[in-house]
Order: sequence, then C-alpha cells, then structure tokens
Amino acid sequence: MNRTRPLVSVVVPSFNHGAYIYEAITSVLNQSVEQIEVVVVDDCSTDNSRQVIRSLSDRRLQAHFLDENVGGAAALNYGIAQTCAPLIAICNSDDVWVLDKLEKQLAIMNELPKVGACFSNVHWIGRDSKGLVINPYSETFSQPNRSREGWIRFLMENGNALCHPSVLIRREIYEELGLYNEWLRQVPDLEFWLRVLTRFDIFVTREMLVSFRWHGDNTSGPTEQVTRRSGNEHLAVLTSFAINAPRDLLWRSLGFSRADANPSEMTLDIVNALLASGGAYAGMLRQVAAVLLIELTASEVVGDRAKKMVSPESFWGSLSGELGVDMRGIGPGQQVSSTRTADLVRVVLARVAFRLGARWIHNR
Repeated sequence: MNRTRPLVSVVVPSFNHGAYIYEAITSVLNQSVEQIEVVVVDDCSTDNSRQVIRSLSDRRLQAHFLDENVGGAAALNYGIAQTCAPLIAICNSDDVWVLDKLEKQLAIMNELPKVGACFSNVHWIGRDSKGLVINPYSETFSQPNRSREGWIRFLMENGNALCHPSVLIRREIYEELGLYNEWLRQVPDLEFWLRVLTRFDIFVTREMLVSFRWHGDNTSGPTEQVTRRSGNEHLAVLTSFAINAPRDLLWRSLGFSRADANPSEMTLDIVNALLASGGAYAGMLRQVAAVLLIELTASEVVGDRAKKMVSPESFWGSLSGELGVDMRGIGPGQQVSSTRTADLVRVVLARVAFRLGARWIHNR
C-alpha cells in the first residue's frame, strides 16, 4: 500500500455512538479495497466512544479527539482537512458499509469520469443491526438516476434524498466549492448537494451498499425541536439556492428551454414554476417565489409579458398570505416605490430578512 497516497480517504465523524462505532469503523477497515485511510473525528463524546475508538488498531486508522463539541458539519470539515486521497467517502459512526462498497463505487467513478460524486441505495437497520420490518423511510434513499437539472428540481421539491454515508466524492469538488456549512445542523448535506449540482454530475446506484441505522436518537429524528429547526434551515437553503444559483440552470431545472429568454423572463418563469410546484416543500417554494418576485420588482419594472401571464387577483394576491404582506398594490408594471409606505416597509423588511439569511448561508 502507498501510505502517502491512498485511493480513498474515509472520514468517520463520531458523537455518542459508543454502541455502534466499532461496527461502523470495522466495516470500513474490512473493505475489499485496502488502499484506504480512515480518519475518525470524535466530537467530544460523553459516552464510551473514545475508549472504543482507541481499542481499534490498524496502521490505516488515525483518530482525532476534539476538546469541545463543535457540531457534525464542523467535525466533518475537520476530518476532510486531514485527508490526502483523490476520493473521499463519509461513514457515519452509527452506520455500516457492505464489504465491497468502495470497490463497486470506484468502478463506477472510473467508468464515468465526468461524475463528481457517486451515491447508493441503502438497507435500513435498527439498534440490533437487524433489518427493520417496518421501514420508516423506504423510498428516501432509493431514488433513480437523474440529470443535474432533474436532481435540482427533485431536491428542491422533496428535500434530501441522497444518503450522505453512501457518498464517494472527488476531492476537487471540496477544493472548488468549499466544505459543509457549519451553521446548519439538520441539512448541511442538502445545501452541499445543491451546490455540487451547480457544477458537477452525480450518479446513484440502486445497489444497497450501506446499512443506514435508525435507532430513534438520529439527528434527523422527528422531535418538535428538530422539525422546527429543519423547516427553518430548509427555507434558508432553498431561498439561498434560488437567489444564488446560475439563473439559466435553475430555469432549465424547472422545465424551461426557450432560446430567447432574458434573465428577467427567466425569473418570472421560475416564480411561476415555484408557485405551481408540488412535493413536500411546495409551501416553502411559494415563499421562495415571493422573495424572487420582490427582488425582481424592486430592481426593475416588470414588463408586458408579466401583465399578460399573471393577474393581480390570482398571482399577486396569492403572495399576500405567504409573507403576511398586502401585495396587491405591487402589480405588474409597477415599481415597489408606488405602494403605500406601510406596505413598502413590510415588503422591504421581509426582503432584507430573506436576503441576509440567504447570503449568510451562501457565503459561509
């Protein structure tokens, strides 16, 4: 083995998974591909995780123990910074890989050099490592392959459907796009996948190469606090992406292809598509549409096409309930400055709040 340049670097972020981490790490060390390095980052666990990690002995394994809890994304970023291989994989400290996971994904990446990241379907297991009889999210990570545009639309409408501990990703993506947003707790992976899709293709194999453990204490567990925080983060991520993604890519992702469209017309198309979208996040996408429309209306007069395609009663009126603002005074062809002062203040405050949140996400 070439110790200075393994084929794959595997990062295992760890926090209070003492009951599972031995199985997770050994499933990585026992891979059929032996030219790997394994970087374990323990995020100041308070259970027996550190003792379990120290009990493992393998020259390919390096362990880092953080002195304070920094959060999952920060611990993962720390681990990635310690790696050296051209390909990087992630294994959560409570999940398990099948023994030829890396071998199969390396074959895919070699066959498809334009693919930036490869994911897999997963098998769901419980606390005892046995398959779940009732699968809580049977379709979540079993998605078919799509184009970049198809994935962007799917993720915007349905949330994350890519299994993070199944990914094998090229180092150059992290080098070009940056690492995970450390301010996000619930959806740093969703934000990162959307960022990746602005530049790179991805591939999902339908083979189940990861056993994804559901034990009730998962970070994404359906508690009231998690649900509320997840909703807030989803809205911030979707708004940021809609504002900052290449306009033509987002436009194509939503099903448009006219050759004569200019940026303003693209934005109007995007707004209409978001308002009409289905999926689990349709309500959030209507709020994102409102933000884009405020952006457009505040920057220029909306032209004749908008007058023909939308009416104040149906289009602008539908936005009133989303932002809690009387939008009916901001009709097609008008500037925001023509509205009443009270409405203008509320519109601007909503606009600034969304922009600050979105750009804060984007610039991390």
